[in-house]
Amino acid sequence: MGNIGKELKQGFLVTLLSQYSTVIVQVVLGIVLARLLTPEEFGIVAIILVFVSLFQLVSGSFSSGIIQIKELNQKDFIQLFILTFFLGIILSILFCFLGYCIVWFYSNEVYLELSIYLSIGVFFSAISMLPMALNRRNKLFLETGISQLLAALISGAVGVFLAYNGYGYYTIVLQSLLNSVLVFVFNFYLSKELHCVNRYILNNNDMKDSFYKIKDYVFANLGFDILNFFSRNLDSILIGKFLGVSNLALYDKSYRLVLYPVANLQQVVGRVLHPVLSSYSSNLPLILSNYKKVLYHLGTIGSSVMVFIYFSSTEIITIMYGKQWLDSIPIFSILSLTIWFQVIQSSTGSIFLSTNNPRLYFYSGGVGAVFIIFCTCLGIYLGDIVNVVYLVSLGLVLNFIQSLLFICYKVFNCSLFDFVKVLFLSIIGSLFSTVLLKLNIVTWDNHYIKLVYNGVVSFLPLVVIYRKKIKEFL
Repeated sequence: MGNIGKELKQGFLVTLLSQYSTVIVQVVLGIVLARLLTPEEFGIVAIILVFVSLFQLVSGSFSSGIIQIKELNQKDFIQLFILTFFLGIILSILFCFLGYCIVWFYSNEVYLELSIYLSIGVFFSAISMLPMALNRRNKLFLETGISQLLAALISGAVGVFLAYNGYGYYTIVLQSLLNSVLVFVFNFYLSKELHCVNRYILNNNDMKDSFYKIKDYVFANLGFDILNFFSRNLDSILIGKFLGVSNLALYDKSYRLVLYPVANLQQVVGRVLHPVLSSYSSNLPLILSNYKKVLYHLGTIGSSVMVFIYFSSTEIITIMYGKQWLDSIPIFSILSLTIWFQVIQSSTGSIFLSTNNPRLYFYSGGVGAVFIIFCTCLGIYLGDIVNVVYLVSLGLVLNFIQSLLFICYKVFNCSLFDFVKVLFLSIIGSLFSTVLLKLNIVTWDNHYIKLVYNGVVSFLPLVVIYRKKIKEFL
């Protein structure tokens, strides 16, 4: 059991490097496309991609059970893969029909054609789930990271080519579709257990038996993901309906930019934490001890990133996306204040699942969804995009609080003060950087110089905290 720390460190390092290499590719792609496509074109695609992510949840719900249940064998993997194949066909057909509903709701015929293209991506996302989960179960962190980066590079290059040749919003649709295909191809190649799928005969009883082994995780994960989807995407759906696609484009662009550090840290943590901790699911003290270390690092990194992005929001938007996106700066700066909370909250799902608490995972998701949905609807009712952003941010903070309370009192049966002590240093560090940047000791007219200055001040606490590790590395 002494290997758990080593496994986590190695997994985090490899996944962090591969994930953020992919992020760099996505950011560069976003910068190029923001100068070639209009906010209205981004807004049109942003609406339908919300529904794509909803369909991806159904197949994605299998992954936690594949990782957690160690009694599964190759026969189970094959049967579950065949099940996801048929599930993918059904979901892609349903997504085509959903196009008619989207056309009716938004009064725009273009969504029908886009839904047909993206239904292919829905199919490949469904059949990618099991190979991806198997590779995480086998802790192939380096291999999956490289395959993710290759998929982003190839699809990104094609996206830039299409944008330069005037494909408009079809650029984003086709780039997303190609990425889904490549992710499946690379992950299927890595998952050796599935290479003999052609030798197995379809058997309904075997398929049912295999599914029954993971059904508790599937239903709990699916329930949580659906609640999380509607609570996290209701803002985009309602903004597009009641405040217009231009406001949606500004909001979506800002939110996606904020999610770069949040979602990518979440993916790094989720891809490593659950597979590693699932091997020690019966040893709660060991999991708690290592989770506190993870929280310490997440809090420290998250606080510095939050301060940097908040004080650099004007520079980031101007440099990355240009003058046509300046109206998104207030939205971006407000949303950036939730980064620390979201980074920490993103780790809780792995703890619920690795400690065999899928139902608590679902209950926590339900409580968080109530907070976020209520705040979102209140913001829409007030009828202003800035009000929506403030209230969505409040909902995200409330979600963070309830998740931590569930982890403390229902999973580990410990005091909330134990976690506050772990996070205290990150809070002090962010306050120190905030005071220095608020004082405006030095003013800069150049966006690039100010961005560097803000970065130095924001990440100074991080350097101080990790100074010993930096010296060891150097």
